[in-house]
Order: sequence, then C-alpha cells, then structure tokens
Amino acid sequence: MIIQEFLEGPSYSIEVIGRPGKYQTFQVTDLGMDEAYDCKNVTAPMQLPGHQVTRFEEMAIAVAEEIELHGIMDLEAILHQNELKLLEIDARLPSQIPMTVYWSTGINMVEVLANLIIHNSLNPSPKYEQPVLAEHSQNFSVFTNP
Repeated sequence: MIIQEFLEGPSYSIEVIGRPGKYQTFQVTDLGMDEAYDCKNVTAPMQLPGHQVTRFEEMAIAVAEEIELHGIMDLEAILHQNELKLLEIDARLPSQIPMTVYWSTGINMVEVLANLIIHNSLNPSPKYEQPVLAEHSQNFSVFTNP
C-alpha cells in the first residue's frame, strides 16, 4: 500500500554517519526547491527552532538504528503545521549537503566516514558556523557566504 499526501512548508535535510549503536548527526540545512530542478539551493545554518532540530536529530538516529545503517545517509523532511514530516531517505553520500556543511562548519563528512571505518571513531565538533548558500545552476554549483 502506498499513501501519498501533498504537504506545504520549508524543506530541511540532516546527515547521519555511523554504525548500529554509534551514530552522529550533522548540521541541519535548509533546502530551496523549484519546479524544474527540485533542490535548487542549500543554506546553512537554517532557521529551524532548536526543539525541531533536536526532534530531527532523534528521527535521523532512530531511522539509522532501525535500518542498521553502516555508513552515511540523509533524511529530508518538510515542516508542516509545526511538525516535521519525513519525506525521503537517501542511504548514500549526497552531493550538495556535505559540501554546504563543510563550508559552514569545517566538518568534512568523508573524513568522518573514513575515521569511523578505520579508527571506529566519531564525534567531530564544528570548528565554526558561518552562513553558506550553495546555489545550483544548469552546469555548476556556486558556494557563497552571504
């Protein structure tokens, strides 16, 4: 059975890296959408209230635990009527979000993933947090610090 519902609201994404019993979430990003290209830009940091960020982190870790994730994935959610609704799960290394988080916080998710595999180590802490906008064009991406 497939159930589908149209929801309006801002879209957010969160990455999680780890293995069963040991997961780390990363900076939540704001996803800008358009009709032609789906995700046209990624912004960090975003304007999601703190309690919603905590809820999104809990949701990401719960999904990772349920599927026994070994590696990286991202979750996308829509904030609809003050509630985060899970939209999709990508159990792969996404492109624009890790780059946006890197430019905003200094955290390199590929390095974190390698440290997990090689040293069984997680817990990177942001070196800083600065505004970043990753804008998609037809043939390239542009990163700016607004």
